[in-house]
Formats: sequence, structure tokens, C-alpha cells
Amino acid sequence: GPDSLHMEGRIESLEQGLSLARRHACDVLSQPTEEEEELKDMVALLEERLREEQSWAAGLSSWISELDSSLEDERRQRRRELAEVSKEIESTMSLLLTRKDLALNEEAQLLRQHEKKVEDALQGL
Repeated sequence: GPDSLHMEGRIESLEQGLSLARRHACDVLSQPTEEEEELKDMVALLEERLREEQSWAAGLSSWISELDSSLEDERRQRRRELAEVSKEIESTMSLLLTRKDLALNEEAQLLRQHEKKVEDALQGL
């Protein structure tokens, strides 16, 4: 009778109310709180800083490897120059020794000639 209709009406309105309450709860839950917003902002900021640091580190790393290879080139160049100078020194020394040998030989010859002259002169006495 009328009581059951009244009851059904109440149940329906309760169900509608419940459904509205559910929807409202979902809306409330889906909206971030201020703290969550702040955390999101902080995370975004930290991620940005991290990207900057990574890019800076990558730049530094490439700069270091460029410097490294340029230093290696410099070392190679120095070693080449050193080798050339060493060769020049060796050949100069060898030339000087050869000249000294020649000079000593000439001196020895002159001495022998001088001795012979002295001997000849002594024999002539």
C-alpha cells in the first residue's frame, strides 16, 4: 500500500543521495590537497634541477675529455720535439768527436814530424 510506496520513495531518494555523495567523494578525492600541490611543485623543481645538473655534468665531462685529448696531443708534440733535439745533439756530439779525432790525428802527425826533425837535427850534430 501507501506505506510501501512511501518506503520505496525513501529508498530511491536515499540511493540518489548515496550516489550524489559517492560522486562528491570522488570529486573531493580526485582534487589534490594544497600539500600534494606543493609536493608536486617541489618534485618538478627538483627534476628540473636534476636535468640542469646532468646537463652541466655532461658538459663538464665533454670539456674534460677535450682537454685530455688536447693535453695528449701536446705531450705527443713535445715528445716529437724532444726526439728531434736528442737526434740533433747526438749528431752534433758525433761530429765534434770526429773533428776532435781528426784534430788529434793531425796533432799526432805534426808531433811525429817535429820529432823526426829533431832526430834528424840531432843526428846531423
